Amino acid sequence: MTLSTSTSEWSAPIGGVVHDKPTVMRPVVRDLWVKALRTGAYPQGRCQLRSPDDKFCPMGVLCDLAVMVGVTAWERLDGIWFIPPFEGGAAITPAIAEWAGFRGMHLSQPVPLTFGGVKHPIWRLNDKFKLSFDTIADLIEAQY
Repeated sequence: MTLSTSTSEWSAPIGGVVHDKPTVMRPVVRDLWVKALRTGAYPQGRCQLRSPDDKFCPMGVLCDLAVMVGVTAWERLDGIWFIPPFEGGAAITPAIAEWAGFRGMHLSQPVPLTFGGVKHPIWRLNDKFKLSFDTIADLIEAQY
């Protein structure tokens, strides 16, 4: 299967104010996250951190790891999973970002990754390009 990395059908590449600094995360969290993505323990889902049928996007896996170490907790309302406090537009909470050691990225577009020579938010690689968890784990490991 050939995968186009053109962003024209999705949106413009990320740039400017959102990612004007180098992005980093804590190596211990990166390693834990990459390992979890590769285990096969998390069914891959799209467009939600955690779906009602327990499928996860990559950021949902990170959230679940934060839950396991006591940083936060999942809540469920009308069958929809979320991590409180929900802040409009943010993919994750400030507490998870602090635990992960995220620096230089906006909470609405965490973990920008270069793929095909273009920087994309991690959600685009999962939801639009439909990259596997293994491929996303490889990108995270190589770039963080």
